[in-house]
Amino acid sequence: MVSGHLDSWDLATGAHDDGAGVVAAMGVVETLKKLDYRPRRTIRVIAWMNEENGGRGGQAYFEANKQALGKQYAAIEMDSGAGRPFGIKASVAPKAEKLFAPLLAALQPMGAHAFTRRDALGTGDLHRLETGGVPSFEPLVDSHSYFHYHHTAADTLDKVDPENLKRNVALMSSLAWFLANIDGEIGRAPAQGE
Repeated sequence: MVSGHLDSWDLATGAHDDGAGVVAAMGVVETLKKLDYRPRRTIRVIAWMNEENGGRGGQAYFEANKQALGKQYAAIEMDSGAGRPFGIKASVAPKAEKLFAPLLAALQPMGAHAFTRRDALGTGDLHRLETGGVPSFEPLVDSHSYFHYHHTAADTLDKVDPENLKRNVALMSSLAWFLANIDGEIGRAPAQGE
């Protein structure tokens, strides 16, 4: 799954939070189609609704799919703005980190080869899936100016750097392709509360 959320805060159009995430998620599928890549696993694009004031989109998806979480291989959400990507944050078991070495090597030329493993990312729309054991991923981005715009009237499209948005699409496309084709299992995310 590649995703972002559609709704923004009341004051602005929500370009960083989170129009850029939705555009990047759609860009993944556009990129793979242009390259004529056919993944072994299905890549689902989701534009979440209601993340900003209740999270009912993520809740509804979880409720509709909770009996089949074992079939959900991984989930990616971009919800930290469209700053320059430095790498990937992941909620995978510690032993799975080494599996990502080939992907990180491929991302090194664009400077996006950092890998930060956490037991939980707690992203806005994926946290229920993550609690259910679905490994979750998020671009690790430069967020030094994100809160200049976050939830303000200034969060408009002119604040999004097109080159950084392209880099985020490249990172998410690479990650989605890798996850859709890797042999075997990356392991479930550590269950929260254990």
